[in-house]
Amino acid sequence: MIDSSIPMAITTGKYGHFAKEAQDLADYYNLPFIERNNKGIDKLLQLHDLKALLVLTEDGLAAYSLGQKEKLRFHPGMAVPRMRLAKAGQQEPLLKAIEPQEGMRVLDCTLGLASDALTVALAIGEEGRVFGLEASPAIYIITDYGLRHYLTANKAIAQALKRITVQNENYNQFLPACREKFDVVYFDPMFDHGLYKSQRINALRPFADYSPLMPEMVRQALNLAPKAVVKYRQEAKLNLEFDEIIKGNYSPIAFGVCYRR
Repeated sequence: MIDSSIPMAITTGKYGHFAKEAQDLADYYNLPFIERNNKGIDKLLQLHDLKALLVLTEDGLAAYSLGQKEKLRFHPGMAVPRMRLAKAGQQEPLLKAIEPQEGMRVLDCTLGLASDALTVALAIGEEGRVFGLEASPAIYIITDYGLRHYLTANKAIAQALKRITVQNENYNQFLPACREKFDVVYFDPMFDHGLYKSQRINALRPFADYSPLMPEMVRQALNLAPKAVVKYRQEAKLNLEFDEIIKGNYSPIAFGVCYRR
């Protein structure tokens, strides 16, 4: 269920192409459809007092916020180069932390654009599944649409995308109520600093949920899985204790691992 308290709408490219498809998409996500009428993105955002505008063109679906240079759209990101490193025998920190096995069930509590989820989905085989939660309605729609419509000639990527599901829900509400079991629960909380040179991260920023990950949620995760993994920047001050920390040689990113006791 999309959070209707956040004003969003769907429109087309500047000249109104794909109007029928955009209207159908608006109905699918229960969002208003706005005629483009040759107006600019910022003009429509201001005119309709929107926090996000989703635009459907021949290149797919993208999200815009007022004054934001980077548009948010779905892309596999680092999943392919990560798997190349893993196949070449190099230890990839995310996969070392997750320890993927065939058929695993992984809960990604902060799915984002599903780059980490796709890396995991590629590693857990045809019977494995990644269940994603995304609190941001705009990011949820971009990712849900991307998982269903992204075109690639890479068969492994295409199949792995089908092994990922996403729902628009905050893990703070989901975890205490969940009765399912998983092999790993994964968190990648958004930080309000660092990686400003990354267009991909910058495009996420206006839509992201910056709520800090609290120790209680890690405890809740360990009720559902024997292991929880937290991705974080090494200079970040977290109120969390880890049983193991895994990091690369040169990356500022680390993975904290907690085990059920």
